[in-house]
Amino acid sequence: IKDGAVPSGHTNHREEDMRISDFCFIVAGLSALAGMCLGISMGISQDFTLSPAHAHLNLLGWVSMAVFGLYHRGTGRTGGALGWTQVGAGAVGAVLMSGGLAAYLSNHDDTFMPLVVAGSLAALAGMLLFVAIVVIDVWASRSHHPSAS
Repeated sequence: IKDGAVPSGHTNHREEDMRISDFCFIVAGLSALAGMCLGISMGISQDFTLSPAHAHLNLLGWVSMAVFGLYHRGTGRTGGALGWTQVGAGAVGAVLMSGGLAAYLSNHDDTFMPLVVAGSLAALAGMLLFVAIVVIDVWASRSHHPSAS
């Protein structure tokens, strides 16, 4: 097996890592559906006030969570608490940021800004943890395969 490839029908993933990726795919799919429904609603009404919330929901909820899921499914070295914290922060960030932004844009009520800020910080934390996981994986891979450098 070269470069971490897995023969067809076999897996090198721990059960926990599969659950992490499954969670990511569920959140991504639900975000995509919500984003599509919001987009269709905006199109029908010709009111695009919520476009920024729509964009953040699609990018943070659909795209980022799907990428996180693909990465976690493809590698099983950094699951556990760090992986769950990372995807949890990403999911919470996507929901709070896009939901808070939609509420703010709908009402222009500053009461919702703490949700936007909290969501933004959670999304940032999720991405920082994702980068840390990738770096840890790269270092672990290089230490096990010194000729790869």
